[in-house]
Amino acid sequence: MTPWFRTCLSVFRKEMLRMSQSPLLFAFWAVGLLLAGLFFTIGLSLSPEPNLRIQSLNMCLTLLFVVPLMSMQSFSGEERGGTLEMLLTFPIPLSALIVGKFMALFVVALGLIGLSSLNILVVMVLGTPDWGAVCGGVLAQIVASAMYISVGLFASVSTREPIAAGLGGMVLLLPFWLVDFLIGSIESSMLREMLTDFSLVGHLQPMSKGLIDSVDVLWFMMMTMVFLWLTNLVLESKRWR
Repeated sequence: MTPWFRTCLSVFRKEMLRMSQSPLLFAFWAVGLLLAGLFFTIGLSLSPEPNLRIQSLNMCLTLLFVVPLMSMQSFSGEERGGTLEMLLTFPIPLSALIVGKFMALFVVALGLIGLSSLNILVVMVLGTPDWGAVCGGVLAQIVASAMYISVGLFASVSTREPIAAGLGGMVLLLPFWLVDFLIGSIESSMLREMLTDFSLVGHLQPMSKGLIDSVDVLWFMMMTMVFLWLTNLVLESKRWR
């Protein structure tokens, strides 16, 4: 096992232990599952056939608020407690530190997505599920969560106040969701096309309908990598101060 992987695994275990002992984690899960049930019920009342399309898209919006709050302690909490400065003095690769924290948060997000997706059992009882839309909706939540976590980590490493980190993550993500409201009022076709490329809804909606395009998946992967890279840059700057 390489030193990079040992460091990553050690950070992953530490973060999983920390989050499993925090009542906030279960509070976030409870709120997420409550909203998932609400969106599922609304979807059943609006659609002539039972499906998870409305739940999937709205869960992506719910995760936009929940994930930054889950990740707000990742770096800001350690910096406030004085442990981040000690970590930065160790000869460990910062990328392993970031990836370890990212993977722990990703596992927690997958747990919430998995539990909320149990509503598929109700759909199976009431009718025949559209498995393309089901798989696409779950995939949309997974890739969106990965991006949200990377943004949350960047916000967390940029401040020592956890609450500010949580709110900062939401502020960074909201323009990606709200950009669709601006597109209709813009006359320039080139600017509209450019803004469309940064639209979360534009990339998530096709997947929630079962139309999985590799371009949409790659967009989320690219945005995740960009914010993880920015997180690494901020950590590097703090190491050399």
